[in-house]
Amino acid sequence: LLVTRGNDTAALNELIRKEEAVVSELNQIISYWDITANIFEYSKAKDGRFFQNACKVRQNASIPAEVLRYHILYTHYTISGQPELGLVQLEKLVQLLEQRPDYIRDDPGAYTTALNNQISSLVFMRRYETVQALLNKVKSVPEEYKLHSDSLFTIKLQLRTYNIELELYRDTRQWDKGHQLINEITAYLRKHRNAVSSEYLIQFWYQFAYIYFMRREYSAALKWVNELINTNFKTNRQDLQQYARLLNLMIHFEMGNTFVLKYAVDSTRRFLNTGPHGSC
Repeated sequence: LLVTRGNDTAALNELIRKEEAVVSELNQIISYWDITANIFEYSKAKDGRFFQNACKVRQNASIPAEVLRYHILYTHYTISGQPELGLVQLEKLVQLLEQRPDYIRDDPGAYTTALNNQISSLVFMRRYETVQALLNKVKSVPEEYKLHSDSLFTIKLQLRTYNIELELYRDTRQWDKGHQLINEITAYLRKHRNAVSSEYLIQFWYQFAYIYFMRREYSAALKWVNELINTNFKTNRQDLQQYARLLNLMIHFEMGNTFVLKYAVDSTRRFLNTGPHGSC
């Protein structure tokens, strides 16, 4: 049995207190992860007071715990139809992280996810006036925090930002700005083709076709919609694959391609009835 006394006892007690604090913080993070993993079930089964109690502000909480806490509250308020309150949580999280640039350099994903969720929330609520400033902030992250421009994280960040920016221009019917951005995006896609997922290609190609269609540039619209239709994306984003085929019909109609349209209608009907694998 180890017997301690005097200064040794005080040092041991201090070590015990520190270890207890670490264990407590880990338990809190585990609790947050449990809520995060089951957030939809918790939201259905419990009222808002559960989340307010479970996610109370804690003194000296770690940054990882705070990131989870704010995201839980944001998600809860969003799926419960209170997007304004959800947006407040994201704003608080962004402010917290910007006070810790060292943390952003070590884990830029937490920061950029919060910014992109802010942008998505504002677009959803049609509050467009501050979206462009946030997009510019996201774009500046790699340079400001010294991230490698060709890292997988940076590429995915740029792809997501491009996608949100196109959605913004579509929602606000800024077809000229969307058209200008297409050239920049296609160059970026060519440069990083091996790092671009099928899901992003579907989203970009559909948006390209849609923007060209709205600009009445039907040949360019047809080029991108054919690119999407003729690529085997299997079950990825079947919603956009279906929309693309409907858009294809509209393009051929506007172009007066009556003969092609007859076969395109049959092909679209088969796809909508059977899906990409040919089975109901």
